[in-house]
Amino acid sequence: MNTGLGPTYRAKLRVGVLAICMLFSLSACHLFKPVKEPGTGVGPKIVVDMAGSRPLSPLIFGFGTYMHESREQAEVWTQRPTLYRWGGNSAERYNWRLDATNAGNDYFYLNHGFGGPGNIVDAFIAENKHHGAASAVVLPLLGWVAKDQSSASYPKRLFPDQEQFEANGKAIGNGFSKEKKALLASPEQTSVRAGPAFIAAWVNHLKSEFGDHPHLYIMGNEPMLWGETHRDVHPKPTTYDEYLEVYLSAAVAVRRADPAAVIIGPGDWGWLAVFKSQYDLGKNAGGVKDKDRQAHGGKPFLEWFLTAVKKREDELHVSLLDVLDMHYYPSDLDLYKDEPFNPERARERLAATRSLWDRKHKETGWINEETYFIPLLKSIIARTKPSLKLGIGEYSFKGEQDIGGAIALAEVLRIFIDQNIYMAEYWTEPPARSPAAAAFRLYRNYDGKGHAFGETYVATTSSNTGDLTVVAAKADEHRLTVVMLNKSVTEHQRATLAIDHLRPYVKKVTAYKLGSKNPGELEVEAMPAAREQEMVLPPLSARLIEFIW
Repeated sequence: MNTGLGPTYRAKLRVGVLAICMLFSLSACHLFKPVKEPGTGVGPKIVVDMAGSRPLSPLIFGFGTYMHESREQAEVWTQRPTLYRWGGNSAERYNWRLDATNAGNDYFYLNHGFGGPGNIVDAFIAENKHHGAASAVVLPLLGWVAKDQSSASYPKRLFPDQEQFEANGKAIGNGFSKEKKALLASPEQTSVRAGPAFIAAWVNHLKSEFGDHPHLYIMGNEPMLWGETHRDVHPKPTTYDEYLEVYLSAAVAVRRADPAAVIIGPGDWGWLAVFKSQYDLGKNAGGVKDKDRQAHGGKPFLEWFLTAVKKREDELHVSLLDVLDMHYYPSDLDLYKDEPFNPERARERLAATRSLWDRKHKETGWINEETYFIPLLKSIIARTKPSLKLGIGEYSFKGEQDIGGAIALAEVLRIFIDQNIYMAEYWTEPPARSPAAAAFRLYRNYDGKGHAFGETYVATTSSNTGDLTVVAAKADEHRLTVVMLNKSVTEHQRATLAIDHLRPYVKKVTAYKLGSKNPGELEVEAMPAAREQEMVLPPLSARLIEFIW
């Protein structure tokens, strides 16, 4: 992810106001409200209707990248991801024959390997298969992959006067002059050409090596940023026509190499990529606004692209795209600050999750408009190729080390369940022993014994729009799981949870709780063995209630 935008300064104002409040004990300062004790009311009655159900895709509980050299991370697997993605900017330049890639603008356009025997993607898929997780592999559509494990695009010997050089002794630079102008590199300095035949050969290798393990292929990584993230080999901004041509030739090659492949794309970077090409986002059109879009009937990029793909599919009588994949990150840059728990930031972070679904919510930050990202994508699918499934290939609302971020992650997962998303991958993965990891385990390993939120969604009467949100799913014929979230920073939430159409009696009810007291762990509480439960949820807390009958 790269927004290309500078930092904001609202955090400084908040810190200053808080300092004044603390210094003078001003009661009027209410940026940070005290937690209120629970009231005496019983709250709303939330009914889980066991008769209303639909399948839930397990692939929404995925992680967004696998680039670690240790190759095995035991703690990650306690979170029990259902899907792992070989992805990110480096995946776009990966040469599977040499186990080498290029870091792009993430790190001085430097080639590197992965320090282990064999091919890291083979090791990645084998590890996933061992742990029962599906594998999604980003295929390099850019046209260039690393030629070795050590070259860099902007060595000092070729470009002696650069803005910045690598700080650890490597004589390589960032590819900008001291006047901050982009320098033009030769692609052959680091890379070799890799077209559809290269991709097809890799797909054939993976198919023969891993048999019936899920064949999930993502067609490139954030193509509408190629002119920035990989400008050493792709100095011009990506246009409508360029990406369509590259995509179709690669998708045809994948389908011919592996008829069972699930083809996923375009894997683009976010909100603006729904509407514009990289060409139209830059200063490339001689003062003509949206010149690329105007040349294509005025259609927003994604709608135009999906229409063109469907046309080629109809001509060839094959599917060239099975899952629409877009990335999403909130646009309020304050949310990305590394800071201690901040109640106001927690409010902002939880409010930002509404941009995934709420047509009335105005996204703050540089987007600054109503977003409703998932319904928007669904409407585009309905107009272009209704059979498409929907994936969110990268997402993160940050705050991984505090309870506010953990509740935000739990809420995002609830939204994906409620919105019936097919697949989603958290970027990158919740850090070990963090509150975010505990939020993930709430859905995937709440008891530490591998039990998870169910795979058959069941309806509830809750509108899921306020501070108290609920989602439920049947795990098997004798087990129901209900996740309840209190997103308020200050208020307790009371509710009565009732299970409708349940068999005559309940044997056991257990709550697994996540809260501010010990946000990196889940606490266990036995509850009365009854189908109706009175609940009190503290501020910024979550619980999964397991009913066994």
